[in-house]
Amino acid sequence: MPDAGLIERFRSSGGGDKPVQAGLKVCFGPDEAEALRTVRRLWPNEARAGRARPGAPDAAAFEQATELVTDDLLAGAVPCGPDMERHLAAMQEFADAGVDELYIQQIGGPGEEFFSTYAREVLERFSAAEYAS
Repeated sequence: MPDAGLIERFRSSGGGDKPVQAGLKVCFGPDEAEALRTVRRLWPNEARAGRARPGAPDAAAFEQATELVTDDLLAGAVPCGPDMERHLAAMQEFADAGVDELYIQQIGGPGEEFFSTYAREVLERFSAAEYAS
């Protein structure tokens, strides 16, 4: 998560100038509702916080734990759909917190459309001049 306090603690406790890396999961696609269904099907644990997040002892326990995750929680945790401003805003949160390198993971498809859209809209717009913290 984009946590400026945690990043500052890392830097002041020996991290110094080492790069801070983070990851953001997204589900880009032409339909927001369909993208959210994809996240629910493939990565429902993304909206789980704290100690419960790393994993469950077996598939049944995992399914039971993810039943507590609502669509609203998932939508808040994962930018879904075609609204690139929403994707960019999520990335900006990481930049504002002090993250140096952000790795984006697309949940599900469509792969080619994701890559071409991100290449066209994110790489050109998410530049040091426009979005740097």
